[in-house]
Amino acid sequence: MWAYLKSKTMQVSIRELKANPARAIALMRSGQRVQITSHRKVVAELVAPAPVTPPPRELTDEEAIAQ
Repeated sequence: MWAYLKSKTMQVSIRELKANPARAIALMRSGQRVQITSHRKVVAELVAPAPVTPPPRELTDEEAIAQ
């Protein structure tokens, strides 16, 4: 049984996660935070990774001089 806490957070036991990991991953990808519980205590969370921004490009010598 998947237990809802809030609209953006769900709790799921380790047993439920083992039975249906794809559902937990789908919920996490849709923006929900999934809390993993063991004996009704939160032991871990699944959250979507933060977007990765590429590092700024280094200027060539000519571009640096032009600035």
